[in-house]
Amino acid sequence: MSLARYFLLRAGNDWLVTLEGQVMVSCASRTEAIEAAIVMADLMGAMHYDVDVMVEEEAGKSLELVWTYGRDKLPPAIAKRKAEAQRPRRHVHLVQRGEAA
Repeated sequence: MSLARYFLLRAGNDWLVTLEGQVMVSCASRTEAIEAAIVMADLMGAMHYDVDVMVEEEAGKSLELVWTYGRDKLPPAIAKRKAEAQRPRRHVHLVQRGEAA
């Protein structure tokens, strides 16, 4: 598959997460932007894209590679949320058509 690359750019007091020139989300901090980008990149990676996250600290300065799908582990907070989301939900019950709940 092709490469999907998320860029994090500073815009005033905010950080923008972009993909293919489109702003995906605006965050208040660099850390928040990196986490948001990694979550999105992890989803793209699960769809068999080669994907990474790059940060531009200042306009015109060199880019920093901060995360690559398949090479880097998910940060602990993201890994925990992902594991919790994949657990079966006890409050969700399958109902056959015609059955009363």
